[in-house]
Amino acid sequence: MKGELENHKCVLEVLEKLVQIQDNLECAASANEMQSYSEGAAALLKVELLLGTPLDGYDDIQILQALQTECCVEKQKLIFKMNEKWKQMVTWNSSDSNSQSKSKQVSQLEITSVSSAVSELIGAMETLGILESTLKCFGNRLMEHLFKPCVVNSTATVKNTPGNVVIVTVNVEKNPVPPPPKQMYMNVLTVIQFLEKHFKELRIQDGTDFLSCIGRNVSKELLELIVNDCLTPAIPHNNKDMTEFEGNCIEPTKAFQDILVNLKFIPEDDNALEDFVKNINVLFVNKKSQNILLQARDLMKSELHNTVKVSDQHPLGELAEKDAPSDKKSRKLELASSCQLSTDTFKLPPCQIR
Repeated sequence: MKGELENHKCVLEVLEKLVQIQDNLECAASANEMQSYSEGAAALLKVELLLGTPLDGYDDIQILQALQTECCVEKQKLIFKMNEKWKQMVTWNSSDSNSQSKSKQVSQLEITSVSSAVSELIGAMETLGILESTLKCFGNRLMEHLFKPCVVNSTATVKNTPGNVVIVTVNVEKNPVPPPPKQMYMNVLTVIQFLEKHFKELRIQDGTDFLSCIGRNVSKELLELIVNDCLTPAIPHNNKDMTEFEGNCIEPTKAFQDILVNLKFIPEDDNALEDFVKNINVLFVNKKSQNILLQARDLMKSELHNTVKVSDQHPLGELAEKDAPSDKKSRKLELASSCQLSTDTFKLPPCQIR
């Protein structure tokens, strides 16, 4: 009698669990249709927990396997719907503004939804564990279409419209020249402030600002790009330009870092830009040394003896038409034209002279 009671109790537990799983699956399906993403994600999370709880002696029943499959299907449906909704809220457009010459590249980011809808979507994504992959993809597009053109191309212009759109336009060049640091910082900050405007009220489940999450995904790559492709090439080759460089680069760099920290786009202990400022004298010496070494290399590769071929027909030597005459050769020509000497004065047997 006692054994039968225990057996009936186990059966009731299994049935109760199956009912809970089915109810949550139906709730998830209904929430998906109603675009209640947070509710749907929470229901699927409960289903996964229930399916993950072992049932002694009943783990291999076919209905549990069928429910497991149904849970996976509903989860993929919800993820697909959320990704489509994200694409509607965060729209990218990259095209050539001049289709004939393709002289300009225009990249546009538009955020069209209210913060409450974005907040619900982000919460559901975090519940299902896909928020990080979504942020990574968003960060990659930010770098490629907005931040990188601002850092490496001096023709970049950034327009933050009164609505929900930020536009970056650059001239298409084979070897773009990086902009001055001040201009670069202004353009990058315009993009970041656009993001801050639309995401400043958003928090993830642990209370972290959503802008901080974006910064966590892109700030390291962005700061490395700024240092390597804009600030380092701007270091002058000589001492007389260092004072001007300090005013146009060092002070704006410190101000730029302070703004990023205040916006929580980078953590306070991020020292990438600070290290550059501290090591500016070392970098200047290294760049000056490299310049001297390049000049020495070119000198070592030049001809050891520069000679001129003379003959009876050309007693002063022949000058290549495409090359501008050197000072010494120009002086010889001036002497030859201004002084009336004997035609035999400079006659030498055909030879090579230095």
